[in-house]
Amino acid sequence: MSTILIVDDEADIRALLAKTLTEAGHGCSTAANVSKAKMLLAGQPYDLVMTDIDMPGENGIELIKHVHNRYPQSATLVVTVFDDPKLAKEVFELGVNGYIIKPFTKNLVLITVENALRLQQFEMQEKLHTALLEREVAARTRSLDEQVHFLQKLLNAIPLPIYYKNAA
Repeated sequence: MSTILIVDDEADIRALLAKTLTEAGHGCSTAANVSKAKMLLAGQPYDLVMTDIDMPGENGIELIKHVHNRYPQSATLVVTVFDDPKLAKEVFELGVNGYIIKPFTKNLVLITVENALRLQQFEMQEKLHTALLEREVAARTRSLDEQVHFLQKLLNAIPLPIYYKNAA
């Protein structure tokens, strides 16, 4: 079961999304604004944060930036009435995992949420794998540096110079 935070200033949208996702087996919390969402995020981790863009006070883009900075394990998804490709591109460049345009269907929400959760899981696995590879490369580099240092000391300790001539 995934935990999902739904942030929208429209109570009907929050209720509809929460009902749809709860029926699909997800645990849902809701917030009417970004300030309330930040308080909920501070209290528990969420697998997914769904947010509207245009809300009174801070907007959804500010929330997305906040989530990515403080809670990188959480996926983000936008649910908005704006169907502007430029805005969608801007939001995707922030790293959101999905974009739903209102009005939406139940199936669209369920499919997009599942996709966003899987994408986030793959991204987290990739980060872990990259970190492991970086540690392995660093360890092997240290080992090679030690070997080079040992060979240099060995060559410096030989009293007579050694010459190497290519037979060709």
